[in-house]
Amino acid sequence: MDRLSRVLRKWWWLLPILLMVCMLLLPPALFGRPGGGHSYSGGSSSSGGGSSGGSGGDGDGLGLIILLFEYPQIGIPLVVIIILVRIYGARRAAPAETITTRSSTETMIWNRRKVDGALWDFRAGPDPEFSQTLFLDFAQHLYNQYHHHRTHPEINNLRPYFDPEIISNAAPKPNFRIDVSELAIGSLDFVNLIASKDKTFISVRFDANYTETIAGHSNRWWVQETWFFARNAQLRSPEPSVLQAVGCPNCGAALALSPTGECKQCKTIVQPGAQTWQVEGIQIGHREVQRGIPVGNYAPEQGTNLPTLFDPRLNHIGTVFAERHQLDSITDYAVVFKEKIVEPIFMTIYKAWTDRAFAPVRPLMSDNLFQAHLYWVEAYQKHKLINRLDDLRLTGVHLVKLDLDKYYEAATVRLFASVKDYTIQEDGTFYAGDQRNDRRYSEYWTFVRRTGVEKDEKLFNPNNCPNCGAPVDMGMTGICSYCNSKVTTGDFGWVLSRITQDEAYYG
Repeated sequence: MDRLSRVLRKWWWLLPILLMVCMLLLPPALFGRPGGGHSYSGGSSSSGGGSSGGSGGDGDGLGLIILLFEYPQIGIPLVVIIILVRIYGARRAAPAETITTRSSTETMIWNRRKVDGALWDFRAGPDPEFSQTLFLDFAQHLYNQYHHHRTHPEINNLRPYFDPEIISNAAPKPNFRIDVSELAIGSLDFVNLIASKDKTFISVRFDANYTETIAGHSNRWWVQETWFFARNAQLRSPEPSVLQAVGCPNCGAALALSPTGECKQCKTIVQPGAQTWQVEGIQIGHREVQRGIPVGNYAPEQGTNLPTLFDPRLNHIGTVFAERHQLDSITDYAVVFKEKIVEPIFMTIYKAWTDRAFAPVRPLMSDNLFQAHLYWVEAYQKHKLINRLDDLRLTGVHLVKLDLDKYYEAATVRLFASVKDYTIQEDGTFYAGDQRNDRRYSEYWTFVRRTGVEKDEKLFNPNNCPNCGAPVDMGMTGICSYCNSKVTTGDFGWVLSRITQDEAYYG
C-alpha cells in the first residue's frame, strides 16, 4: 500500500491523461431509440444500448495503467500515440459515415421517385382507372384479413386474392392455432411497379404491430413485411366499391367459398388471381418481439432538420388541380387548405389524443389510420398513463405533393410543430418526457378525398358531419347517425389517410 501511495503521489499529474485513455479505450455507449407510444418500431434488441466487438476494452485499459505507473517512459509515449491514432481515425471515419448516410437517403429518394414515375406511366397508359389511394386501401384491407384469419378456417375465403401456397401455409393445423389481435398498421407505401406484356407486378411495404396468442401465451410483435401483388396485364382496375369490398371478384358478394372454391352466391368457381390482384409472395424483412411497456417512452427526433421533399411534379399537378376546381392558383388554395383543413384537424386529433377519447376524430381519419391510433389510445388507458401535450403550436405547413386520379385526390403536407410532450400517471405523478422544454418535430400528413367533391373549405368544421352538418355522432363505424352516410372514405371531403415520420419519408 505504501508503495502504491508513493507511486500515486509521484505520478498524480498523469490522472487526467489516464481518464482520457480509459474513455478512449472503453466501448462507446450507443444511445438507441426505444419504441415509444407514438411509434411503431420494435423492442429492445434493435434499439441499441450495447456495443459489438468491444469486449477487450477493459483488459487493454488495465495493461496501460500498469505501464503508466511502472514504466512511464514507455507508457506515456504509448498513450500519446493511442490518442493521436484515435483522433486521426475519428476524423477519417466521420466524413465517410456522413457520405454513406447521405447516399443511402438519396438512393431511397431516387427509388421512391422512380416508383412514382412508374405509377404515373401505368395510369397514363395501361390502366387509366388505377388509383394509388384505392390500391393502398385494398392492400391494407387484405393485410388485416390475412393476419386475423391465419390458421383459422376463414383463411380459405381469401383464396381469390392469394397464391395457393400462401393459403396452404396459413391454413388451419391440427392442435395449432394463432389468434391475432390489436393489429395496427403504422405505415405502408409502394416499393415497386413493373408492367410487362403479360403481367403487372406491384410491391408494397408494411410496418405494423400485432399481438399473437398461441396456447394462451401472447407476444406483441413489430414487423416489416413486403407484399408482392400480381395481375393479368389485360385486366383493368374496377370501381372503388368493388375493390374496397374485397368480395367475390365475379359478383362482388361477401367472400364465402365452398371447399371446391365455388362462390356460394353466384356459384362460380373463383380461380385465384384470374380476375383481380393476387398476393404472390410475402417477404418478412424484420420481426421482433416488443418488450416492456409499449407507451410512455421517449427518444430524440430524427428528421426535423432534414430538408423538405417537394414532389418534382407538384407545380404541374397543382395547375391541373387548380383548373379542375376553377381556382385562381394552387398557391392560394394551399393557404386555405392549411388554415381551414390541416390546422383544425391537427388540433382536434391532438386534443382527442391527450383526452384519451378518440371518438371525436372518427370522421377525420380513414378507417385504417383511426384503428391504428385507437390501439395506442387504449394502450395508454390500459397502463393508466396520460400523454400530455401542452403549449401545442403548429409552426409551419407546406404542401409538398398532389396526386390526382379518376377516383381520388391526395394532398401531402409537411407540418412543423412544437409541444411540451410528457407522460403522467392517472394520479398526476410524472412518468416520462419533458414538462419544461418544447419538443420540436415535423411529420408528413396525407389527406384524401373523392374526385369531384366541391366544397368550400372555409365552411369546414371538424365537429360536424361533412355530409349533413349535424354534430359528430357516429361511434366507431364512421357512419353518421343522422344521415346514415359513411364519411371516412373521403366521399364528402378531406380525411387524413397517412402520417409518415420525417426520417422515413422519401417523397
